[in-house]
Amino acid sequence: MANKKGANRADSTLFAKINSLQEEAEKAICFSVCLTTKGQTEAIVEASLDELSELANTAGAEVLAKIYQKRAKIDSRYYIGVGKLEEIKVLAEQVEANCLICDDELSPAQLRNIEEFTQMKIVDRSLLILDIFAKRAKSSEGKLQVALAQAKYRLPRIQFMQGFNSRLAGGIGTRGPGESLKETDRRHIQARINTLQQKLVELGRKRQIVREQRRKSALTIAVVGYTNAGKSSLINRLCKSDLYAEDKVFATLDPACRHLWLEDLSCDCLLIDTVGFIRKLPHHLVEAFKSTLEEAAQADFLLLVLDVADVQAEAELDVVLSLLEEIGASHLPRVYVANKFDEFNYDLSQVDSSLLAKLHALSFDDKSLFFTSVKEQRGLNELKAALQAKLKKILQKNN
Repeated sequence: MANKKGANRADSTLFAKINSLQEEAEKAICFSVCLTTKGQTEAIVEASLDELSELANTAGAEVLAKIYQKRAKIDSRYYIGVGKLEEIKVLAEQVEANCLICDDELSPAQLRNIEEFTQMKIVDRSLLILDIFAKRAKSSEGKLQVALAQAKYRLPRIQFMQGFNSRLAGGIGTRGPGESLKETDRRHIQARINTLQQKLVELGRKRQIVREQRRKSALTIAVVGYTNAGKSSLINRLCKSDLYAEDKVFATLDPACRHLWLEDLSCDCLLIDTVGFIRKLPHHLVEAFKSTLEEAAQADFLLLVLDVADVQAEAELDVVLSLLEEIGASHLPRVYVANKFDEFNYDLSQVDSSLLAKLHALSFDDKSLFFTSVKEQRGLNELKAALQAKLKKILQKNN
């Protein structure tokens, strides 16, 4: 009994140690590296830091400063140069920051080394995103998926956590005398990973059965895109539904289906809301959300929604296209929806020329690209008409 309590205390300590922003608002400094040898520009890094700040705000932190360093490569020990890290430490003291947030996933050693050097809480981009997902997950499957991703993130980092050097006495439940708390926690988390994976496999089977039954009765359209592009709002407008929509990243985590009546075809189709994509999405999440992401991969059709007014719209489009390929959905027919066009006063000349050229190259014809404003309900009738025409072709092909 004592050993069990000791393991539970250690587990609680570990989870409290790396659970980033749950307890109270943090005052944070965001930092990154601009890799000149990989073609990164200052504009790209600054945009990524802006996005990181938005993620931090969503998680409840107040970002006091953003800083980056130009380097030829990542420092294996501290991620960033030790001189720049000292500069960050001094800045943190000046602005009274109590948390540092890195714009990349740090290795276990880098997390430990930066923490020891600065004596501050360190959160990397992956842990920050996991924290947001943990807050936003509503369904039992979503919570299990987040828990699995968190456990996989934590497992390789146990040996670098502080305060785990005490020894447990031998006895029942300790797998041998003199076992360290780190070893106990490692087995505990591995066992949890195995349990979560088993539960998700079973839920995945049930989801597949539901998916197959659904496809027999109606065509499915997966609405995909970068986070906060307006996917849920578009579905609400088209289907006159009430999906939760908020001007924040990852407002939607759990897939949701809504019926869209197609007058010309006299039938329903299903629009499936999906989790938003984002750059540097932790691979733990991609793996954990596999069954959810399959909603897009196994749909009949894709609606790819893009915030055309975002200064990083082209980079965000590239992220979405890359992730669609990763989950096996790149072959599906699609329509591109360039949303928030009202922010350009519906003036096509204000759209970035490089982005516009890419969209025209991807869409092939004028029935596969639509500039819309979900907010002002502009372009939606034309979009719906195009969907009906394209779905009619799919129905004819299936028959």
